[in-house]
Amino acid sequence: MKEETKKFFGAVGLEMNREKPATNCTGCQEDAVLLEGSQGYKYLGITEDSSSAIKRETFEKVKAEIIYRVDRLCMTKLNGVNMFRAINEHAISVINYHIGLLKLEPADFESLDLEIRQVL
Repeated sequence: MKEETKKFFGAVGLEMNREKPATNCTGCQEDAVLLEGSQGYKYLGITEDSSSAIKRETFEKVKAEIIYRVDRLCMTKLNGVNMFRAINEHAISVINYHIGLLKLEPADFESLDLEIRQVL
């Protein structure tokens, strides 16, 4: 597939930016930056380390965004029912994209719940 992409780029007059992609495979290092040690790679907002494991900082960013959204919602004049509906639809929905990728433990959900309750 890599060769097909290179052939297509050549046909349409494009060139590949070697600095943008990253890999942990030594066989691909001529086309991408080789990740070493604690370096990370970010794709669609998800940061991975050199072993393709998702970094903990991804959950921390998601958690911070949820808390920020809950805090903003608390500044509105929504009644109780609408407030919790808004929290579920606007704030908690941030984690839906990441839920299958992040390896979360029940303690992670409990800490998120506790922080949301502290904001409320």
